[in-house]
Amino acid sequence: MTEPIITECTRHTNSFSFGWQQPKGVKTGGREILEYDVKWDEGAGLTKTDLVKQSDTNYTIDGLQSGSWYNFKVKARNVCDWGQYSDVSMMTTCQNETQWQFKLSTM
Repeated sequence: MTEPIITECTRHTNSFSFGWQQPKGVKTGGREILEYDVKWDEGAGLTKTDLVKQSDTNYTIDGLQSGSWYNFKVKARNVCDWGQYSDVSMMTTCQNETQWQFKLSTM
């Protein structure tokens, strides 16, 4: 199974949200995705792990420090096993209440 592709991010003062494309078809061996594993950190190593329900292809990480950089990645699991992690993405939280969003191209 291949990795999910992160496609969009939105940042806030003390949180950020991101979304990804779910691996489908041949990429999953034709099996349904059961859950996702999100790993994130403050740049010192991907140490925090959160499991996300199958239908969710977006996630919000709360309780972060404003103006700080964070790394994150995600992988999917089906009945066969876990797939590979996505590429590591970096996001910084806002220093004020301004919201900022970007979408990544999916080539």
